[in-house]
Amino acid sequence: MQRRLAGAVMPDIVPSVVPAVLPAVPPAVPPAVLSVVPPADGWDDSDDSEEYDGDSGAGAEGDEGTADDEALLGSVGCGHPVRHPNSRRGGKSLEPRKSLEAHSLEQRRDSAVAAAWGRLSITSLQAKAEQAADDEPPSSTVIYCIFYLLGMGTLLPWNFFITADSYWNYKFRNVTSDSTDDSEPTELQYNFFGYLSVASMVPNTIFLTLNAVLGHNIKQQVKLVSSLMLVIVFFIITTVLVPIDSDDWQNTFFAVTMVMVVILNMGAAVFQGGLFGLAAQFPARYLSAVISGQALGAVFACVARIVSIAVSSGQDPDSAAVNSALVYFILADVTLVVSIACYVWMSRMSFYEYYTRASRLTSATDDESVARADSETPNDISVWRIFLKIKWYALSVCLVFVVTLALFPAVTAKIIPKRQEDGDPNTWTRDYFVPVCCFLLFNGCDYIGRILGGFTVWPKMNHWYLVLGFTLLRFAFFPLFMFCNNGQKNLSIVFEEDAYYIVFMVVFGLSNGYLSTLCMIYGPSLVEPEEQNTASSMMAAFLGLGLCLGALLSNLSISLL
Repeated sequence: MQRRLAGAVMPDIVPSVVPAVLPAVPPAVPPAVLSVVPPADGWDDSDDSEEYDGDSGAGAEGDEGTADDEALLGSVGCGHPVRHPNSRRGGKSLEPRKSLEAHSLEQRRDSAVAAAWGRLSITSLQAKAEQAADDEPPSSTVIYCIFYLLGMGTLLPWNFFITADSYWNYKFRNVTSDSTDDSEPTELQYNFFGYLSVASMVPNTIFLTLNAVLGHNIKQQVKLVSSLMLVIVFFIITTVLVPIDSDDWQNTFFAVTMVMVVILNMGAAVFQGGLFGLAAQFPARYLSAVISGQALGAVFACVARIVSIAVSSGQDPDSAAVNSALVYFILADVTLVVSIACYVWMSRMSFYEYYTRASRLTSATDDESVARADSETPNDISVWRIFLKIKWYALSVCLVFVVTLALFPAVTAKIIPKRQEDGDPNTWTRDYFVPVCCFLLFNGCDYIGRILGGFTVWPKMNHWYLVLGFTLLRFAFFPLFMFCNNGQKNLSIVFEEDAYYIVFMVVFGLSNGYLSTLCMIYGPSLVEPEEQNTASSMMAAFLGLGLCLGALLSNLSISLL
């Protein structure tokens, strides 16, 4: 008499590891998975020589099945052996070595069902990860906006410090003369932006690199919240120092300011690296939101500065410089507090949990596969292997910011309008030309460039040489800005009219935003999903390296003027 399995649909993947513990009687299995249908007259357990006729035909006497068959239906931990349905009952049964005939019909059915459930449980993590990819929820506009806000916060200390140029000029003025006399700037006034760039970008680069290498050892939420809290505390201290008279201790005030800049950028670097790693777990548009948010933060800083100048207009120059800076830095404090509150709120949303959980499931599944292969430890992610995949985009984003920081704002902020050069200054040339034509124009175009980079797919991702080529072309901005009307007379003035300077700033800002966005999106896209967090942090580290090298180069650029 024959035994048959009707409607059996088993998974195709042969497990290499069977769970040690399975329920003796698992819950009902859907008919599409497995159904065991005995013949009407039952199964005869008395005859050891009867053949088991499966889908592939009856087996020959003494056939023990293949090794793959044994791996497929090995011991499932339910207390009895399981044999391949195509093997003869006279063949060897799998561990434990007991006769299949010793069991009742119900026990044999339970064994087959348990085998099916055991095989399904092997791939349960993989199934969850695949289901997460297949059943992707709709995008969240709220979380998209929060990523925008958090992106603004990553570079907010740098943006607010460099844009407050009139405040720093007031603080480091020659106290023995009129504070509005800019004809002979003091040493601190002239070199402040060079020192500020170095104090900002060196710690920024160091801590971006540390975050890329060691950041995975710290919980993501702890890293983001603690680093942003550090930035908030020291920005509040900066705000408190604004109305304090520092004329008698300018050098000490300068040293205190530089120390605070270093600490602020340490926290901002950790926050930036962690945020890029977090955004890499979401669809690409959310990473683009972080990148565009950085540029929007710079635009926000410029607009806030212009508004603060306008609010303080009509006051005497000294009071206007202090009051406008006070309003300006308070706006920064409020923005940072709102940012951390929005992050905590976002971390409790189901949409946020969906993608972070999917990332953890994917990582856990990959670790299980690695463990079965016994080729490497579960958490072993090769930083060098990732670097080799993203090296050209890492180099490109580094060079983009080398050029940018070498010129902006150390050189570009020193360009003066032609009317002021002619000795006919007015409110526009005196108060608004640098904030608008230097800071707002560059940052606005940078923002537009980043938006375009998030929606445009040219050059293609595999055309890294085009991205690198356009990046190298940006070095032409060195002579272009050097020969603008900088007022120092060490170099010949070739581009005297303001229109040249404005056009250069537009192209300078657009190219910075567009190329940096392409690099930051393409780089992490070249690696495996479980490597994207590390790849994003590495790209942020190379971005920081470019900022650091550019900041160091800015002092040389100033000396050439």
